[in-house]
Amino acid sequence: MRNDIFSKQKLIGVIYLLSILSISSVLFSFAISSILEIFLLILFVFYGIKYGLTFSKDRFKYFIFLQLPFIACLLSLIYTDDFYSTFKVLSKEVNVVLFSTTIFFVEPLDKKGRKQLEILFTIIVLISYIVSWIKGITLYLQSGRFLYFGDLESITLIQHNYLGLYGIMACVLLIKNLWNYNFYQKSFVFIGCIIVIPFIIFISSRTNIILAFILISLLVANRIIKNGFQFKTLLGTFLVFLIAGILLLNSESTIYRFKRILDDKNNPRSLIWKCSLDLIRNNSELLTGVGAGNTQAMLDDCVSKNSNRKDWLNLHTHNQYLSYLFRYGYLQTIMIFLGFMLIFNRAIQQKNILLFVVCLSILIIGMTENYMDRRYGQMFYAIFMSMYLICGIDNKKNKAFKFIN
Repeated sequence: MRNDIFSKQKLIGVIYLLSILSISSVLFSFAISSILEIFLLILFVFYGIKYGLTFSKDRFKYFIFLQLPFIACLLSLIYTDDFYSTFKVLSKEVNVVLFSTTIFFVEPLDKKGRKQLEILFTIIVLISYIVSWIKGITLYLQSGRFLYFGDLESITLIQHNYLGLYGIMACVLLIKNLWNYNFYQKSFVFIGCIIVIPFIIFISSRTNIILAFILISLLVANRIIKNGFQFKTLLGTFLVFLIAGILLLNSESTIYRFKRILDDKNNPRSLIWKCSLDLIRNNSELLTGVGAGNTQAMLDDCVSKNSNRKDWLNLHTHNQYLSYLFRYGYLQTIMIFLGFMLIFNRAIQQKNILLFVVCLSILIIGMTENYMDRRYGQMFYAIFMSMYLICGIDNKKNKAFKFIN
């Protein structure tokens, strides 16, 4: 039975592998990612029929916390004026339910298997960064300019801010998995961070630059506290931050992006946020908003009245929390945020460093991006939150359940 291709542990491993491959392949191909998702669902159904699914009160409770944005979107079908557009948004957010379900209700992968998948994700992300660097350097040699945002999406498909988010997660996983080992593995951590961090400074969002410095500082501090001060470790960390700092201070485009945060004439976010706040005040109520399908047309109307920039139309609120308030009203937004903070609190209480990292990343990226409106944001939220959240959840109804500490 141990060599059975459909043994329980092998099926669990393949389910997790397909999840990681699906989120990784979105860097290069939506089609491949969708095909892998279909195979993942088929395998999950097969697993459920053959071995049954794992349920517990805690597991179901935290699963519901993760689905609160989807539930709010589902409820908005009741009061929306544009049922069809809202249903389209809902059909996209089904990804969150599907990916989190396939992880939440099977037994968790063991620590060794999870580490292997984390390294696989990291390697794929680093490959996408290396390809982007090669393209950027080639473009610079030919035209005298580095990559713009549009150039990047023609290489890796994923939007530049989410490539930054994936890169930050890759750095975190490098530090977590290879920090305590030999000189060569520590060197790989250093090289990986050097590949990712400067590229984020050149091409990614201001939020990602801040997030990268916060998370890497926290991870390094955590490792130093656990393992003590080591000269090579401190030197490598100092060099990463020194190189990043020099690039940041000498990158005119990056400095300009920070300066124009509140510039209505040159930054769409400033105008979009003001329009969003005005629309929320005029349309959102305690129990209801305008629905997920109505927001874009109303936002575009406000932007067009306050600017003649046609390229600023069809942009979302660029703030997940404003989007929730606009779409679902005050009470449902509070419930979504409360559920998220309960998960965040669990990460802190259990000292679950990777769940803490994922929660902090989502909390910060949500200030400037609508991660629930894009497939790669939904997948990051559903897969990584689920994978690290179920670690340590007690299932008293299943005596054979093995815990991951």
